[in-house]
Amino acid sequence: MIIDGFRQYQGLKLSETYGELVYKGVEMGAHCERGWIHKGLIELAKDYKISGQSFRLSDTSDIIRELDKNRPCITSVTVCFNGGRMNSNGAIVQKGGHLIIVSGAIRENGVLQGFIVNHPSSYSHNNWENYIVSIEDFKRSFSNAFMSFWIDK
Repeated sequence: MIIDGFRQYQGLKLSETYGELVYKGVEMGAHCERGWIHKGLIELAKDYKISGQSFRLSDTSDIIRELDKNRPCITSVTVCFNGGRMNSNGAIVQKGGHLIIVSGAIRENGVLQGFIVNHPSSYSHNNWENYIVSIEDFKRSFSNAFMSFWIDK
């Protein structure tokens, strides 16, 4: 989504298919048994002349700083923002494990109320575009790791 968003912005044709990008990322070592490696995804973006930075132990104010620079972010959250909730087995769902795009922030009187996100999913009913997630749901699911992206001018 990040790569094609920037390509569209620049008036370029879209990148390869999703499957081809996944294969390319795996081949360059951007994926391991735990999932996608943030620094590896940043390296993949470089192939499309997109710069990026990885953040660890961050908070929502770090995401806001990047968004204020017009840098969309890929954040690690729990699928469907279910972090902190109890699953069907009675266990608390841990933070992170799913990558989403954060493209904007919702503020009221300067106070952060939520984020505008694109939440991809294999299940169409969980495939949300320009979805507004409350700051409470986001924080409960956010692993405190994210990436931001931009095009050098």
